[in-house]
Amino acid sequence: AVSTYHVTRGEYALAVPKLENAVQSLIQYAPEEIAQRDALRTQLILAYTLTENYTKAQAQAAALITEAKARPEDSEIAIAFAKLAVARSYSKQKQNKKALELLLEAEPIIVGRFGKGHSRHLLLLGELLGVAFREPDWPKALIYAETIYTMLLTKMGRQHSQTQVALVNWGRALYESGSALKARMHLRKAYEQLISSQGIGSTQSQDAAYALASVELELNNLDAAQELINTLDTKALVAAAGNKDWSHAMDALRGLLLLKRGELNRARPILKSALDGLAPDAHETPDRIYQVCKQEYERAFG
Repeated sequence: AVSTYHVTRGEYALAVPKLENAVQSLIQYAPEEIAQRDALRTQLILAYTLTENYTKAQAQAAALITEAKARPEDSEIAIAFAKLAVARSYSKQKQNKKALELLLEAEPIIVGRFGKGHSRHLLLLGELLGVAFREPDWPKALIYAETIYTMLLTKMGRQHSQTQVALVNWGRALYESGSALKARMHLRKAYEQLISSQGIGSTQSQDAAYALASVELELNNLDAAQELINTLDTKALVAAAGNKDWSHAMDALRGLLLLKRGELNRARPILKSALDGLAPDAHETPDRIYQVCKQEYERAFG
């Protein structure tokens, strides 16, 4: 119960040792509690992944899948859940092909057992969206993003924060694929709903504000971009998505705004810092904000 509490709160580092102990206790003292043990092991795979213990996540998933396949009873759902839980560990290691393979193997089992729109299916679609973003494969990302939004709209209603976050993700996919005007429509709607329900300081509102500011800059709506940038808080953005270099991402927005306002001397060092900090690895496709910064910097300064 304590381990599940930590998982629910997103405290994965605290959850890991408690989950490990709980799994071992069930193996030793209650080996007949197979379903409970499988559920805890699936949580452990996820906790390992979210604490970047990818090797442990993959080893635990492989062990669970092997054990489940050897059981006389039907264990296909336990196998599907393990594949879903471990897929992100491969995607985080840039093994998107392996992640996609696992997710597509799990999807028909989960849909067949629970139906489309079930929380597990929505989770799986979210993982597919993440893979499409990391590839990047924008046509697929747009399909997944719209599908998730439509399902959550039906399931949770327009006002629910999950629905609005899904709308932000759809808007972000549109922006990254080069459809800034369509992106603005979705992002503005989601942003206004999120700040109305949660306030400007929430992690979800901050994430929406950053995405919308990027779009407003690209559309040269400078006053709207300035207003959004003024509300951004790096700490809240880190809490929203800690895997992004938010300091340099913020420099990108501020530098672009200064450049577009004609303040070239102030813009140049800020944009240079952003470009240096956000530069992708040789095998990575850069985010659109980096591409826009690079294009505008080279246009202004050669």
